[in-house]
Amino acid sequence: MKNIVIDIHAHFTPKLVFERFDAHAAQFPSVKFLRDDKGVRMQFPGGEVTRPVSPKLSDLAERLAWMDKNGIDHQLLSGWLDSFGYELPAQEGLAWSRFLNDCLWDQVRGEPRFTPLATVPLQDGKLAAEVLAETLERGFAGAMIGTLPKGQGGNLDDPSLDPFWEAASRLGAAIYLHPMFLCGEPRLADYDLVNAIGRLADTSIAVSRLLFSGHLLKFPGMKLVLSHGGAAVPAA
Repeated sequence: MKNIVIDIHAHFTPKLVFERFDAHAAQFPSVKFLRDDKGVRMQFPGGEVTRPVSPKLSDLAERLAWMDKNGIDHQLLSGWLDSFGYELPAQEGLAWSRFLNDCLWDQVRGEPRFTPLATVPLQDGKLAAEVLAETLERGFAGAMIGTLPKGQGGNLDDPSLDPFWEAASRLGAAIYLHPMFLCGEPRLADYDLVNAIGRLADTSIAVSRLLFSGHLLKFPGMKLVLSHGGAAVPAA
C-alpha cells in the first residue's frame, strides 16, 4: 500500500482574490492593492506594503505541478500571513476574512488534492469564533492563525479571544499556529535571521503564553498545530 505524503504547511493566495477584489472593495476600504512590475502587493492600516504575491503562491496549476515533482499527494492549504489583515477594524476584518475564505473555497472546490484552512478575524474573538464555525460547516479543516492577533503587542492568551478558543475546543477544530513576519527586533534584519531565529522565537513565546495561561487545559478539544517543527517547544 502506497504511503500518502501530506504537506500541512502550504500557503496559498488564490487568483480569485485579485480578480474579485474591485467588486468587493467597498466592504474593506482600508485594504489597498498595489500593482506594479513586481506583481500584486497589499497594504493594511498602519502597516508596510506586503511582499509581492508570487505565481507559486497563487497559481493552482503551478502548485499541482510542484507537488507532482516533489512527490506530494495532498496539501492542507492555508492563507498567507501577510494578508490576514489583523490590523483592520473588526467589521472590516470580518468581511475580509470571509472574502479570503470564499475565494480559497471556490478556487480549490472539486480538487481532491487540497483541503483548505480558514482565515479568521482574530482581532475580535467573537467574530473569529463565528467565522471558524461557518467555515468548518462548509468543509474547511480548521484555521491558520498568526501569533500577533492585534499586531505588535497582541497576545493569543488575551481574554477577549476566549470566545474563539472556546469555539475551537467545542468544535474540535485544527488550529495551525504560524509566526508572523513582524519580529520587532532590528538585530534580525540581516542574514535572513527573521526566518532562522525570529519566527521560531515568535512561535515559542506564543505557545508558552498559551501553556502557562492554562489555555490548553481550559480548551482541550482543539487540535493545536505548530509550524517549523514546534519551534523551541520540544526542547523546553
